[in-house]
Amino acid sequence: MIKLLTLLTVFILCPPAYGEILVYKIAGNIDGIDLEEENNVKMKLRGYLLMDMDFTQNEIAGSTLILSGSDDSQVDLQETIDNIVYEFNVIEKTSKYEYLSIEFFDEGYGFDAILTGKTKNTAIGSGNKQRVAKTLKGSVICSEAIPVLDHNSMGSGSIALRLSLSKTSSTNRERMSLRQAVITIQEALYNSGHEYY
Repeated sequence: MIKLLTLLTVFILCPPAYGEILVYKIAGNIDGIDLEEENNVKMKLRGYLLMDMDFTQNEIAGSTLILSGSDDSQVDLQETIDNIVYEFNVIEKTSKYEYLSIEFFDEGYGFDAILTGKTKNTAIGSGNKQRVAKTLKGSVICSEAIPVLDHNSMGSGSIALRLSLSKTSSTNRERMSLRQAVITIQEALYNSGHEYY
């Protein structure tokens, strides 16, 4: 009984720590070369990037990329890649402006993207306004074929992340962990017909 009371006291005084989750929608256009047909192709990169932010340290505690699309047989798929953010930096900070640089990278697909964006004080559902980039833009390289793209190809192009305020706010209002937020988006994609890869 004493152990139970001790555990309850610890839980009440030290509630589980949750970061503040940012949910970005991804839109990218890639010009590539089909590795089988050896012809030029254009591909659309779609999905979500989720980041568990520690704003007090200006660091990312965790990140997950969820890509959605169709394979070369036109089967709708989704693929999840954890710990995708390779580097996160405040590249310029003044009294008025702050710019961020993010690089995400996956060695398995030779997937590398570098993006920058200007931050703005934004309500993200946690009760606090935080300096976040509502839009990040940059370039992406895919040196291996990615299953959720509709060609067995590699290429490069432009990529943009746009903060989904509705998904970000609801995630933080419900105090979801990064894992819970990822599962929520995976299930929504699955229910819309995107099989798990």
